[in-house]
Amino acid sequence: MIQIIIRQIQKKDYQSTIETIHDSIKGSFPKIRPRELTPYFCEKYSYHRFVKRAKSIMMFVAVDSQEDKVVGVIGLRDNQLRTFFVRTCYQNKGIGRQLYERLELEARNQGVTRITLEGSPFGVQAYKKFGFLLLAEKHKEKWGYLYCDFVMEKVL
Repeated sequence: MIQIIIRQIQKKDYQSTIETIHDSIKGSFPKIRPRELTPYFCEKYSYHRFVKRAKSIMMFVAVDSQEDKVVGVIGLRDNQLRTFFVRTCYQNKGIGRQLYERLELEARNQGVTRITLEGSPFGVQAYKKFGFLLLAEKHKEKWGYLYCDFVMEKVL
């Protein structure tokens, strides 16, 4: 049985968190976006960029205590859900829900009254289960490839 601990991210978690993000991007994004864009999305989470991002976002990680590695991450900046990934082999085990519930609890404690996000089609069904409503589709282009993100919101 998997033993998961949800806690605030620490500097020692950065590399394992980046590996989790890259694993999730490589495992899920090609199913919903042009495969050629996978390196672009991974580069958004290079070590240097991640360190910078971690300073401006309240982040929580899911740690598999038996493996002692990060298997999921979620973040909140102001009222925006940011950086939500679960390692591919850990998906559909409730880890995303645990991460989201911790994030929402912290958001409520900080007086946040609504959470917004812009996410990929991969997460839409999960976000709906968490109580988010779909507000809009955002069609985007990168390197001549078209893809779509979704804008969603939840009133707390």
